[in-house]
Amino acid sequence: MRRITEYLLLVVLTFFLVMKGIAPAWNKVHSDFANYYVSAKLVVDGNPLDKLYDNEWFQHKIMEYGIGTLGKFSPFPPVTCWIMLPLTFVDTLTAQRIFMFINLIFILIGIVLIKKITAWEPIHCAILILGGGFSVVNNIAFGQIYWVMTVFMLFFLMLVKKGYPILAGFIIGIFISLKYFPIVFVAGFLLARLTERRLNPISFTSFFSTDVTVAISSLITLLIIIYAEFSFFGSFVMNQFIHSAFLPHLDGRLTGQGLYSFQFQSWDNLFRNMFVRSEEFNPFPLIDWAVGRTVLKTVVMLIVTGLMFFVLYHYKDAEVRVRRAVCLAVPTLTALVILPASATYHFALLIIPLAIIIGEHLVERKFIAICIALYGMIGFIPYGLAFQLGRSWGLLFAYPRLWLVSTLYIVIIFGLIKRKELTFAA
Repeated sequence: MRRITEYLLLVVLTFFLVMKGIAPAWNKVHSDFANYYVSAKLVVDGNPLDKLYDNEWFQHKIMEYGIGTLGKFSPFPPVTCWIMLPLTFVDTLTAQRIFMFINLIFILIGIVLIKKITAWEPIHCAILILGGGFSVVNNIAFGQIYWVMTVFMLFFLMLVKKGYPILAGFIIGIFISLKYFPIVFVAGFLLARLTERRLNPISFTSFFSTDVTVAISSLITLLIIIYAEFSFFGSFVMNQFIHSAFLPHLDGRLTGQGLYSFQFQSWDNLFRNMFVRSEEFNPFPLIDWAVGRTVLKTVVMLIVTGLMFFVLYHYKDAEVRVRRAVCLAVPTLTALVILPASATYHFALLIIPLAIIIGEHLVERKFIAICIALYGMIGFIPYGLAFQLGRSWGLLFAYPRLWLVSTLYIVIIFGLIKRKELTFAA
């Protein structure tokens, strides 16, 4: 009976994937894919790129290529222009369909990798992936690259485990240049080294441990890509990226997108709606106290990162394998909690810390069950209803993903502390 229930659940989740992911990707070009595709076409066609971060100019180019959707290149780094170069020799919809099939192949690869990491049965790995709901489905529907990146991060974990730190760092460096987020893995490996209680006497060999080798390899790869960007795009475009895209992004300001949109689901966005008055977009904040956004956002970041360091310190005397797993999983979760702005497809990345925690048995089974339940709830949030409740019942109802992700973080932190006290005490 249990097996039948599992197969029925897999069928339902697959049907959801087909209806909400595959069908939209097959029938219509989405703005996310258009941004990747058009930027690559501009490179192939030899267009001048000095206006790459001019949203009106980029929108005009989208229309010139016959794509009837809104789009913009910011806040992408210039290297993003190279992602879809192999698909620029077919029309946009065909290219999106091809990339859709690539994403589907990566779902299969993800099942294999999660099976290796967790030792779960393939059906359970498939349910875990598809149980991410919109996080995976929207990657496919929108033509996003976050699921591909997620699978590469799982592969990266396998490479480290098999003893290929330089190759693992190379992969991380590529994706840092594209989406920034994987920098948390570099930080995780460095923290794993720094929190080691009983270091060997410093020598050339001991210094270049696996953790440090991964970090150095990834940073060298990143520097090479940045140099290539400067060489190809020029300093003007790079300066435009830094000042009009990268720095504003860190502060939760995405050019051409509403600063007060509930879709961002971040602490920054919540406090902006609470405290920062805007005549057009937020005329009646809860309290007209603009500095409150900065104050409370800082407090939240200090609490969340403080919990992270507390747990890492707690595991300083654990064996290398366990300590490294904690130093990878917890910073990843921390980053997802304090993202300045987030979208549904970003949370495909939740698979990574969950796989690490499950594979290394870092928390008790009851905590794993709660985490998987929260993960599924995050994947299937009815955002339309939540936003409507936020407008009519109160602002706090508009941020379900923020509350669920924060709850997941607290559950994992508590589970790690409890598990350490029971199992990994020195």
